[in-house]
Amino acid sequence: MILNFMWMIFISFGIKGNFVMIKSEKIVSIKNSKNILFVSTNKKLKKDQAKKLDRMAVALWENEKNKSYKKVMSYLDKAIQLDPLYESAFMNRAIVYWRTKNYDLALENFNHAIRLNPNNAKAYLIRAQCNYNLGKKNRAQYDFKKVCELGGYDFKTLMKILEKRKLDS
Repeated sequence: MILNFMWMIFISFGIKGNFVMIKSEKIVSIKNSKNILFVSTNKKLKKDQAKKLDRMAVALWENEKNKSYKKVMSYLDKAIQLDPLYESAFMNRAIVYWRTKNYDLALENFNHAIRLNPNNAKAYLIRAQCNYNLGKKNRAQYDFKKVCELGGYDFKTLMKILEKRKLDS
């Protein structure tokens, strides 16, 4: 449908020459002998691929005994490259950074996930722990309050979770 529309635009503007339509699963482009005139990417395909890569990364992370994260991170990086608005990939990448004690990179990814979904209590919770571990007590306190405001946890439950995580690490 969009290609028919594009052909109508070419005809109505009097664009002349031999046009070649290249169509693949990922990209549709129309070009003449010198220039590419139109390129369309299939957004749904990109979103589906990003979701698949995100699930593969999570499965690999959960099944790895030694938690080697290079392959996991490559899947998540590709997912984000395909769909920069895919919150789950940012969350999972942040969690991997957090688990490997790369708190600054974890914060960066949690911040992005929160920008995409400001109601994500889990992102605030783990971001608070990163801030706390980096000595940013005021920011951690803000995030813990936000978790409670969002209804993620009541304060008592939140303190139990934090105490358990301290014992685990």
